[in-house]
Amino acid sequence: MVVLSPSALLLLATQISVLTYHVGVLIYLAPIPIRSLKRWAPLLIQDSIWAVILALSFSALLYLSDLIASWSGYTLQDVVLYAKSRMSAILTAQFILKMFMMMTSIFASAFNKFFSFFLIPLTLNFYALISAFTVVIIIAGIVMSTKAALAALGIVLMSLPFRLGRNAGASLLAFSLVANAMLPYLPIWISFFYQGLIQGYTNVHELNHVSLYKTYDLWGTIYGEAGTYPHGGLIFFNNTNLRTTFIFRIRQDGSYYIIYPEGIPNGTYIIYIEYLGAKIVNQGFINIPRDLRLTYDLDEAPYRLDIHLKDYVFLNPDVVLFSQDCSSVRVNKNTDSLSVITCTPSTNYVHIELYVPGTCSVEFKTKGGDVYTSALFYKRWRGIGVRIYKFGVYGGVGYPITIEITKKGTCYVNWDKIIAGKIIQQTPNNEGLNFSTLMYLIVYMTALPMAVFSFLTIMSLVVVSVARALGASYSRIIFEL
Repeated sequence: MVVLSPSALLLLATQISVLTYHVGVLIYLAPIPIRSLKRWAPLLIQDSIWAVILALSFSALLYLSDLIASWSGYTLQDVVLYAKSRMSAILTAQFILKMFMMMTSIFASAFNKFFSFFLIPLTLNFYALISAFTVVIIIAGIVMSTKAALAALGIVLMSLPFRLGRNAGASLLAFSLVANAMLPYLPIWISFFYQGLIQGYTNVHELNHVSLYKTYDLWGTIYGEAGTYPHGGLIFFNNTNLRTTFIFRIRQDGSYYIIYPEGIPNGTYIIYIEYLGAKIVNQGFINIPRDLRLTYDLDEAPYRLDIHLKDYVFLNPDVVLFSQDCSSVRVNKNTDSLSVITCTPSTNYVHIELYVPGTCSVEFKTKGGDVYTSALFYKRWRGIGVRIYKFGVYGGVGYPITIEITKKGTCYVNWDKIIAGKIIQQTPNNEGLNFSTLMYLIVYMTALPMAVFSFLTIMSLVVVSVARALGASYSRIIFEL
């Protein structure tokens, strides 16, 4: 099997352009008094120069197409995943419908015929949806795998003498460039299509269910006070739109990594950390992707979201201190056996909690303040024991106090053995299938294939226009709807 690379095709196009140029020059010089043949000479020379220009600007054309596609915020892979997820849901619904019809036919054949009559439009919509998303998946798959080769092949066809392949080549080149640039906008078009269609009869709450979700790969570092960071634990992303919580592990460097194939959908999140039984809630809501930073620090995760945990200090090896009424926290010493912390009380009474592994014990001393209460609790957390120390320290407002924590025993945690899932199941919706929901389902089933095919129609018209701009006298569309 011979596979021509884009570079080989471009080299072939350049060679054919040279041949076309010489054929044009030869016709100019040939003493043949035939006007119909002589008129080809300037056309052949122009076509050869234009083909060389396209070959030299090949990379720039593809870059421009990719740049336009990137403005959408989606990729062709996202479009394929979006279409596959919709097809999976449609096929599942069709299977359930077929099973229901089969069961009704067993008990009452007359009722089944009556019921089947009303299901004809729904069945036709199923086939329309499957056809629409199948076309999208096929086109996106072709463009993803062969867009460069198709574009180069189009230039080859445009360089043929006597314009034998000019129309086909311009159409092929236009298709590869336009489809690559426009297909990522399909989810945006569907969202725009639905928002305008449904707004007339639905409310804002129902519109939230129409929203399209794009997954993001991201990572970030979790910081406590004084620049300290945890060596393990779990981070929870609670999506308030989907009512679903995603769980990820915190690594030894204090960072979390959400990398394909996991990903996390866009939306508003409440983020909290679990560390040795302490549930640490991040202040405020986080919006993805608005609050993400595009850093490209990590190839697999271009976005970054760092999280600062106020009032928490992470100590070596695996101990966390919570101080509710202390500011200007500074860590003077932090070893596996001794930690020294200085902070400035904002009230006369400072509340301090220590979370340590169950195999570890601590001694607590203060300078510049007096310990007036102390308590010790023991609990289980995700397969390990945890000791929780609570202290009340009396000090003066604005006068620094120094806290010395002496650690004894095994204060390490094997974080790999901590029990953790990936997704907490979605909160069930207690709302019944009311009339508005049923209306939305009918509109969704009818409008979705219309939205997809209308987008493909617009894309085919743009392909035709670009092909004519590239020099086709009459363009051929690559797909017909």
